Amino acid sequence: MILPAAFLALYTGDFQLAYEYTGWTDFFFLFQFFLSCVMSFILMYAVILCTNYNSALTTTIIGVLKNLLVTYMGMVIGGDYIFSWVNFLGLNISVIGSLIYSYTTFSKKQPSEKSSNVNESSQVLHSTPVIQKKILK
Repeated sequence: MILPAAFLALYTGDFQLAYEYTGWTDFFFLFQFFLSCVMSFILMYAVILCTNYNSALTTTIIGVLKNLLVTYMGMVIGGDYIFSWVNFLGLNISVIGSLIYSYTTFSKKQPSEKSSNVNESSQVLHSTPVIQKKILK
């Protein structure tokens, strides 16, 4: 994915524009740039950690809640949101669609805990004679 993006940036001249940017010598810009890089690394690590300790579905739900918070906080705090009824309605339709999608994904029938326990107990029962033979030897 990085190769097509790099080719596109080279083709459109974005590499040249980034190289010629005068802010590379400004300490405040560099501080914010590197802070943004560190925070994105922490965010990716947190997502992987969340998926590791929880299910992928939980991570998806947390991501939807984060997007809701960012959407509505951005309308209030960002300063660049220009209110219009069409824009406001479109954002709310998008948020409602995101919530409906998360709800339907979450409410799909999950494999029951009982069937999972039955499979585990049958594996234990099948392995018990092998364990008993090793103990008796």
